[in-house]
Amino acid sequence: MKTIKKLINGECNKLGNHKREITEDNRILYYYHQTVICEVNHNTKNVIITDGGWKTSSTTRAINSYIRETAYLIEKGYTLQNYR
Repeated sequence: MKTIKKLINGECNKLGNHKREITEDNRILYYYHQTVICEVNHNTKNVIITDGGWKTSSTTRAINSYIRETAYLIEKGYTLQNYR
């Protein structure tokens, strides 16, 4: 999804139903419909993916896009924690 790619690249903070929030403790939270479905924690080097309990096809599609777009972090030694 182009929207997620733009959020990951920092080109914007909100597009449609997706939002990016940078926290004071060096984490980036990615929301889909007010639910955090992806968290990048630069302190612990973790990428956390979750469907937030929704289990819908649209959430699954968004999750797969976040996994794809954060793959470069996994290549740099980050750990993917997938809670689907």
